[in-house]
Amino acid sequence: MKAFLVGQRWTAFVQALYGQATAHYQTMMAGQQHTVPDKALAAFALGGHINLFATWLQSDDRTPPEQMGEYYRRLAAGIMHDLQ
Repeated sequence: MKAFLVGQRWTAFVQALYGQATAHYQTMMAGQQHTVPDKALAAFALGGHINLFATWLQSDDRTPPEQMGEYYRRLAAGIMHDLQ
């Protein structure tokens, strides 16, 4: 996982995955009233998720994967709640 997220060998795949995830967020946000465009909100949320895990994997942080998953779920739930 670490090599995949921080390596530069999978550029096209990562870009396609990012595009799909951004589209998913935009679909989730469609029809809701925001002061920021859906595409910008989706990019912001997705970038935060990716960087959370990339930073964790690139550091010597000994936080267990289960705890990082819990952090992710809390942050994602907060973002989605704030957007409603």
